[in-house]
Amino acid sequence: MASGIADIWTDVAPTSTFEGVNVVMNQQSSRYLLKQAKRAASGKKCEGYFKYVNHLDELCNSKSEARTLAEFSSLEHLEKVMMVNSAAQLRHTYELLSESDAVEVVKQNDLFADEVQRLSTLHIKFLLFVMARERIEETKFVDPKIKSILNLIIRIYALKELIKDN
Repeated sequence: MASGIADIWTDVAPTSTFEGVNVVMNQQSSRYLLKQAKRAASGKKCEGYFKYVNHLDELCNSKSEARTLAEFSSLEHLEKVMMVNSAAQLRHTYELLSESDAVEVVKQNDLFADEVQRLSTLHIKFLLFVMARERIEETKFVDPKIKSILNLIIRIYALKELIKDN
């Protein structure tokens, strides 16, 4: 199960980018995600890769229906599990921030910094999985075996990240 792809991503994640260091970008991502949660809480719909935010309670209360190894390791199931993981952290972090009377900067950068960091990380891991899956599905490969190999790689990525996160 050690393809090394998740480790490679983790190795390069802390490096500088054109936008600044990834820590800053991670904070920006979490703030945008929290804005989406606030938007959904006010009754407005989130779209695109944030569509799952519209269903936080439903996702957080859902139970896995997988009964076999094949069902558990299916791309569909892994995507849902990663989505639920991100949704649960979003709901938890949003509730902590909403219930606190501290100044917003203090809440996000001090009191609940670990939760905010975890929120962004889980969301980004979920998006990496979804985007990779979409790209694999829409690409026409010359060798038909490539698609199954790439799907295996993203399965390994998801399983490794889920094991590490839980």
